[in-house]
Amino acid sequence: MVFPAPSVLALTFAGLAALQDARDREVSDFFWVVSIPALAILFPLFYGGFLVELVPAVLIIPISYAVSRKGLLGEADPFALLVLALGFPQPLGVFPAYLLIFFLGLVCELGAFAVIIHGRSGKGAPSPFTYAVKKSELNVFWLPRLEDGSYAFDINDPRPFRQLIEEAKEKIKGEWVWATPILPLLPFLFASSLAVFALSLLTRPAQASLTPFTA
Repeated sequence: MVFPAPSVLALTFAGLAALQDARDREVSDFFWVVSIPALAILFPLFYGGFLVELVPAVLIIPISYAVSRKGLLGEADPFALLVLALGFPQPLGVFPAYLLIFFLGLVCELGAFAVIIHGRSGKGAPSPFTYAVKKSELNVFWLPRLEDGSYAFDINDPRPFRQLIEEAKEKIKGEWVWATPILPLLPFLFASSLAVFALSLLTRPAQASLTPFTA
């Protein structure tokens, strides 16, 4: 069986980052400081013929970073996309593998979003995609809002997200709060990368242009 080294490395770091994102909604910079330079070094050795496949990433990653600064994506998501682009540039069909990972992960997250909001009321909500949530149910997957639609805390506050949620619970009066779902994207990207990695091994078990690890 053939294992392209950058794909294995990207999977490892994506998995560790996804675990931390799902648990704490924060990802240590350590993952990106180590993985991105390592993958950049490995890229010409393993994927030298796939440089053109990075063109979509050159467009998507800066856009995702700008969106993350607006609070619509996690700040770790653009770095994760770069890791996956460097680890999965090989084409699957007509698209680079990392594009399939990104779109599959996004579709899965939207599906999970639909499940979470099913049966919840948004009538009278102060902003779009905001729903009534029992204060006791408020956790790191919900972003609480005030009656005027503004966030209950500064989303760029460097303190732990769980601490900010607990402070918001004390700040907002009543049993119910308005909140917007904020599902972590990294776990869905990791699951998608596992699926694409398995598909890549099944459909393209070996490529002459790669220098693989074998087992």
